[in-house]
Amino acid sequence: MLTHLASSLARIRCKDEVGPPKKGYKFTNQPLKDLGMKFTPLREYLYEAVKSLQEKGFIQKATDTKVQNIYQQYCMHRV
Repeated sequence: MLTHLASSLARIRCKDEVGPPKKGYKFTNQPLKDLGMKFTPLREYLYEAVKSLQEKGFIQKATDTKVQNIYQQYCMHRV
């Protein structure tokens, strides 16, 4: 999901950019994992966030048909 967005942003260059881009840095969260920190997968985080917003009345619960239509549109645009 985010990989597609990040890869398209990586190709954007400024007009005044000269020369090849510098080699990127590699970031790791391994030291945090070694200290016992646990990370929530993106899909799980988004699911819980939407569920919480629905329970608090900030957003309406979608019908199954509406969810299927949104998912189909999303899949069609990814190709």
